[in-house]
Amino acid sequence: MVRFCGMMPSSDIEKQEIFKDMSNLKIIIQAGVNGWTIIYADGSTDYMDKVDTVDDNFNEALAVAQSCLGKLIHIEDEPWSDFLEEE
Repeated sequence: MVRFCGMMPSSDIEKQEIFKDMSNLKIIIQAGVNGWTIIYADGSTDYMDKVDTVDDNFNEALAVAQSCLGKLIHIEDEPWSDFLEEE
Protein backbone atom coordinates (compact mmCIF):
# COMPACT_ATOMS: atom_id res chain seq x y z
CA MET A 1 0.00 0.00 0.00
CA VAL A 2 1.33 3.41 -0.94
CA ARG A 3 0.24 6.28 1.31
CA PHE A 4 0.11 9.95 0.41
CA CYS A 5 0.71 12.31 3.35
CA GLY A 6 -0.28 9.56 5.79
CA MET A 7 -3.58 8.83 4.03
CA MET A 8 -4.69 5.35 2.97
CA PRO A 9 -5.64 4.94 -0.67
CA SER A 10 -9.43 5.03 -0.92
CA SER A 11 -9.37 1.61 -2.58
CA ASP A 12 -7.91 0.12 0.64
CA ILE A 13 -10.49 1.62 3.03
CA GLU A 14 -13.08 -1.00 3.94
CA LYS A 15 -14.41 0.53 7.17
CA GLN A 16 -14.67 4.16 8.20
CA GLU A 17 -16.32 5.62 11.28
CA ILE A 18 -16.47 9.12 12.70
CA PHE A 19 -16.13 9.97 16.38
CA LYS A 20 -15.93 13.09 18.49
CA ASP A 21 -13.78 13.58 21.54
CA MET A 22 -14.75 15.28 24.79
CA SER A 23 -13.94 18.68 23.21
CA ASN A 24 -16.40 17.93 20.36
CA LEU A 25 -13.57 17.63 17.82
CA LYS A 26 -14.13 15.05 15.08
CA ILE A 27 -11.85 12.09 14.49
CA ILE A 28 -12.11 9.76 11.50
CA ILE A 29 -10.90 6.18 11.78
CA GLN A 30 -10.34 4.21 8.58
CA ALA A 31 -9.29 0.58 8.30
CA GLY A 32 -8.71 -2.12 5.74
CA VAL A 33 -6.87 -5.42 5.54
CA ASN A 34 -3.57 -3.57 4.89
CA GLY A 35 -3.67 -1.19 7.87
CA TRP A 36 -5.44 1.71 9.53
CA THR A 37 -5.45 5.51 9.69
CA ILE A 38 -6.66 7.97 12.30
CA ILE A 39 -7.39 11.47 10.99
CA TYR A 40 -7.51 14.02 13.78
CA ALA A 41 -9.49 17.27 13.74
CA ASP A 42 -6.39 19.31 12.87
CA GLY A 43 -5.70 17.12 9.81
CA SER A 44 -2.79 15.26 11.36
CA THR A 45 -2.72 11.47 11.13
CA ASP A 46 -1.57 8.36 12.91
CA TYR A 47 -1.32 5.20 10.88
CA MET A 48 -0.02 1.66 10.77
CA ASP A 49 0.53 -0.57 7.76
CA LYS A 50 -0.32 -4.02 9.05
CA VAL A 51 -1.90 -6.99 7.29
CA ASP A 52 -4.76 -8.19 9.50
CA THR A 53 -8.54 -8.39 9.42
CA VAL A 54 -10.48 -5.17 8.91
CA ASP A 55 -12.05 -5.45 12.37
CA ASP A 56 -8.73 -6.10 14.13
CA ASN A 57 -7.09 -3.16 12.37
CA PHE A 58 -10.06 -0.91 13.16
CA ASN A 59 -10.09 -1.94 16.82
CA GLU A 60 -6.36 -1.29 17.11
CA ALA A 61 -6.78 2.20 15.62
CA LEU A 62 -9.68 2.91 17.97
CA ALA A 63 -7.55 1.84 20.96
CA VAL A 64 -4.71 4.13 19.81
CA ALA A 65 -7.09 7.08 19.40
CA GLN A 66 -8.66 6.46 22.81
CA SER A 67 -5.24 6.21 24.46
CA CYS A 68 -4.41 9.68 23.09
CA LEU A 69 -7.77 11.41 23.46
CA GLY A 70 -9.71 9.53 26.12
CA LYS A 71 -13.35 8.66 25.62
CA LEU A 72 -14.63 8.90 22.04
CA ILE A 73 -18.29 9.13 21.08
CA HIS A 74 -19.40 7.50 17.85
CA ILE A 75 -21.24 9.89 15.55
CA GLU A 76 -24.02 8.31 13.56
CA ASP A 77 -25.61 9.58 10.38
CA GLU A 78 -23.42 12.59 9.71
CA PRO A 79 -25.24 14.49 6.95
CA TRP A 80 -22.08 14.72 4.80
CA SER A 81 -20.84 11.17 5.43
CA ASP A 82 -22.88 9.89 2.49
CA PHE A 83 -20.44 11.68 0.19
CA LEU A 84 -17.55 9.64 1.61
CA GLU A 85 -19.05 6.28 0.75
CA GLU A 86 -18.87 4.71 -2.66
CA GLU A 87 -22.09 3.43 -4.16
